[in-house]
Amino acid sequence: MVIGNGLLATAFSNYKGDNSILIFASGVSNSGNTNLSEFEREKSLLKSALDLKLRLIYFSTISIYDPELQDSAYILHKKEIELLIQNCSTNYLIFRLPILVGKTSNQHTLCNFIANQINASNPINIFVNACRYLIDIDDLKHVLPAFINNEFYRNLAIDVNFNNQTSMETLVTIFERQLNKKATKNFVSRGGCYKTNNTLFLSEASKYFDINDSNYIEKCISKYYKL
Repeated sequence: MVIGNGLLATAFSNYKGDNSILIFASGVSNSGNTNLSEFEREKSLLKSALDLKLRLIYFSTISIYDPELQDSAYILHKKEIELLIQNCSTNYLIFRLPILVGKTSNQHTLCNFIANQINASNPINIFVNACRYLIDIDDLKHVLPAFINNEFYRNLAIDVNFNNQTSMETLVTIFERQLNKKATKNFVSRGGCYKTNNTLFLSEASKYFDINDSNYIEKCISKYYKL
């Protein structure tokens, strides 16, 4: 069963006919959201999903480690939802995801935002202390079933990211190369970097990919955004 209709729901749509697994992919998609009604909508929908007593797959974010975002409404909400699942489900997996790169009409994703700002010649505020991790949605749907389909992995919160921590300035520079257009940059003394505990994810991902590919992010941006 799949709840949702966005990038993640589409990536894991093959579980729609599975009556033992529930892919919950209907969360708040805009990390800058401050509308409490959106958070309450997700919480209410999740509580209904928990009542089904299926193996629950939930997508959280590795940004819960970001020191700059600890008091944001989005991160506080994600932490609350994780705790709710841990307290109320007996069979769950929580995947803490990085920035997803893929084809989506959602203009709130970081990559779509950067591309749109550059193409429109609008300025981009670059937090000079900020770092991000990125992953191709196609890679995600290759690796995560190894966890989802194996009951050995149960009642875990798994950090899902490669070791490709990238500064925002570097990320914007990659977009400039792929779009063949210079960005208008405003540098702001803000942002945070952080580490994750991604050992478990990498142990599975290494079976499919070169997990140390130094050009991984460039390839992701080129795949979806190159002119």
